[in-house]
Amino acid sequence: MPHVPSDSSSGESIVYPIEHMRQTAAKIVAKASYAQEQHDTTWAQIQAYVLNNFEPDMQGSVMNLLQPYAARLRAAYDWQMNLASSLFAAVDLMESTDSTVAQAFTPTVHGFGRDTGPQ
Repeated sequence: MPHVPSDSSSGESIVYPIEHMRQTAAKIVAKASYAQEQHDTTWAQIQAYVLNNFEPDMQGSVMNLLQPYAARLRAAYDWQMNLASSLFAAVDLMESTDSTVAQAFTPTVHGFGRDTGPQ
């Protein structure tokens, strides 16, 4: 949540916790990536177990039972990665917007932020 001054006419700026957002996104990426790797490893082990320990006529039924669960887990990790990407994009956009707005208010030779031509 951004810090908004109580008196918005004071000229104070709205401050977003950009570095905290970047750190949070990085943590989400790290944890979701690790969880995805663990999921992939475990899912491969489960598939091998079913293939090696169930009768051929039962393998399809067991996999049909487990497949939706594995897909939901993968979707949850994908969602987390998308969230992290959105946070990174939001930070980039805020920094870009801040820079663009700051440049728009930078005075030029004439002091009004734009060149009005010969005086």
